[in-house]
Amino acid sequence: MKTFFTSLLLFLLISPLVLPQNSEAKIKVTVTINPYDLTIGNPFTLSLLVDYPVPEDVSVVMPKFAGSFVLDRYVRAPRVNPAGVKQTSFEFRLIPNEGGIIEIESISVITPNGIIQTEPVIFNIRGGQEERFTALRLVWEAPQQISAGDRVTLILRVNSSEQANPLPPPSFFMPEVPRNVILSNLSLSPQDKEGGVVLKLTLIPLSAGNFILPARTLQQENTQQRQRIRFEIPVLNIRVTEKTQ
Repeated sequence: MKTFFTSLLLFLLISPLVLPQNSEAKIKVTVTINPYDLTIGNPFTLSLLVDYPVPEDVSVVMPKFAGSFVLDRYVRAPRVNPAGVKQTSFEFRLIPNEGGIIEIESISVITPNGIIQTEPVIFNIRGGQEERFTALRLVWEAPQQISAGDRVTLILRVNSSEQANPLPPPSFFMPEVPRNVILSNLSLSPQDKEGGVVLKLTLIPLSAGNFILPARTLQQENTQQRQRIRFEIPVLNIRVTEKTQ
């Protein structure tokens, strides 16, 4: 049993190249994939329909799967098409193990009338579940101007109706502390969290100037929920004046 991983977006109809042996008759092979949309871990059927009436006289040589699929089942059986013509059907039940675009080499079909080689088969395989991507913009709630020595509270809040659930802890959003300030993290209340607050800070500037927290973009991966969240944090710029006497 060999491993082969794949997901197919379209049914494949392959025009065969016929190499006759001791006969001028040409044998046609139709290759199809079912179901229409293939995903990792979900079985699908690779079918070959050969225009030859005796299954016992027909064999198929499959190319190496290179560890992308698991061959779960193989069936060879007679078929009769709507026109009453007898044919031979081959069905390979495969289970994809990984995603991406995979190409296998030609499939060889051997009959008493000749050897048929299909064109290479290309599969486009999706993951078992699509990864969700969410971009959340955050906003600062802070005064525009304060005096050196003042104590103020800075709040960073999600500015979106679509919130990540659950949100990362406040430490995830903690910035680097600039010089000449005291900056400490405050715990969040249940009301804060319900209101989309992700970070609450206490700021005490020690000297006059500009207190600046640069804009940042943070990203969180949730592998269990197959979700990727990007947090866009704007710049925070507060003017700090001399302490008034």
